[in-house]
Amino acid sequence: MFTKMLSKVSAILVCSFLLVNCNGIDSETFSPDDIIVLEIFDFDESKIIEEAIGDGETIIKLKAKIPSNSAYKTVKFESTNGSFILTGKKSQEKKVGIDGSVLVDLKIPLDNQPIFLTASVSNGTETFSSTKSINLIGVDEVVTLALLNNIGDAIIEPVRADGATIIKLKATVKHNQNAFNQVTFTTSKGTLQGTSPVNTDQENNAYIDVLVPNAVQKLYFSAKVGNNVYFDNEELNLVRSNPDFIIIEPTLVSMPLNSSNSLDIFLKRNIGVVSLNSVVTIRSYQIADNDLQIEVGRFTGLSNASSDSNGAINVVFKTDTNDIDVSRPIFIEVISSNDSNEAVNKVIKINITI
Repeated sequence: MFTKMLSKVSAILVCSFLLVNCNGIDSETFSPDDIIVLEIFDFDESKIIEEAIGDGETIIKLKAKIPSNSAYKTVKFESTNGSFILTGKKSQEKKVGIDGSVLVDLKIPLDNQPIFLTASVSNGTETFSSTKSINLIGVDEVVTLALLNNIGDAIIEPVRADGATIIKLKATVKHNQNAFNQVTFTTSKGTLQGTSPVNTDQENNAYIDVLVPNAVQKLYFSAKVGNNVYFDNEELNLVRSNPDFIIIEPTLVSMPLNSSNSLDIFLKRNIGVVSLNSVVTIRSYQIADNDLQIEVGRFTGLSNASSDSNGAINVVFKTDTNDIDVSRPIFIEVISSNDSNEAVNKVIKINITI
């Protein structure tokens, strides 16, 4: 009995000797950890890590260790995600040093899912491997979008829907800048003043101008990178663009009773145009001997009296109301307000003919 046990121990010792001196390894006697061990380090190799920032830029080190006198001389590294710096792929082979260890660099992907890593050796018949995983901490913002005024400063004043104001979109790529070097901009309304996508500059910023429309509305902007997978959105409420002055063009400057006079009203600005669907107050009156303003006549088209894209409004004035003194002119007044909420008006005179 003792002889049989001694023989068995001797066989194990011989097998142990073979482990470090040849490829004849009994996989049933030894665990893979006896053959190869994988460790995951930070870039400085200062500490073993179990997690990393999934920013598409961070580089970690994988270290494999086998017995220094092993017959195995090459380790194959594999990763389920990311890329090895030397190969740009998800696998790399590298020979061990004289101490039986080998280091490779792996670039972490832009992701928040765990990565499974393997280091293995093989003699063509049997493969021994060590597998580890590392958790990725997802990044909140890959690209950020900011809205600026036309000179690149923060917007602090209301933006008018005047069809002339320029706002600037600024996108900043915060992670994986080498891969994400183009930004695609979109706007719900208004006009991009240039082509998109836009290349990032040395500070990882990309810019494009937007010409705002002249309709009061909320604008939605987007900056996207990485085949539009990563994006940031911003929105801007346009406020009404009001007239600085008013022009009234009547079809007739003199008109008889019981007739019609088409009036074209133009709301004008010094810069840009008034916002679409701006409304005004319209009144017609005669001045009595006591300087009182007595409203006379009537208008049609008031229910639809809002400005078009050119700031134009059309109404029709009628003298069929039996309240008109033919000896006195009629005054037609159009009233609005400017951006400072100050009154803006225009008055024209229509003579009555008999």
